[in-house]
Amino acid sequence: MPWKLIGRKVDVRSTATMVQVFHEGELVKTHAALEQGKRTDAGDYPPEKIAFQMRTPMWCRSQASEVGDTCRQVIDLLLEVNALYRLRAAQGVLGLLSAYSLKCSAKYR
Repeated sequence: MPWKLIGRKVDVRSTATMVQVFHEGELVKTHAALEQGKRTDAGDYPPEKIAFQMRTPMWCRSQASEVGDTCRQVIDLLLEVNALYRLRAAQGVLGLLSAYSLKCSAKYR
């Protein structure tokens, strides 16, 4: 369901082949029915969640290189083994740029 409708009342029609979501009588989403499990359309996420998901190991390494050699070394060590498992930690380190006043290029201030 689109994120803008979270907390709002919707009507859902489910058949053997599809699921439809209506808000105030208007069709807002159609999904193919799944036998089990769930499926999320990336377009249903709020913009900040999409941006977060785009911060891949490659993105982290690129950003760290722009900060400096020491930052790049930290990120490389974090992502050396089990990169996807440790991705959140690498993103957190890079998030410190906006949380704290660091000596870095004007791009990060």
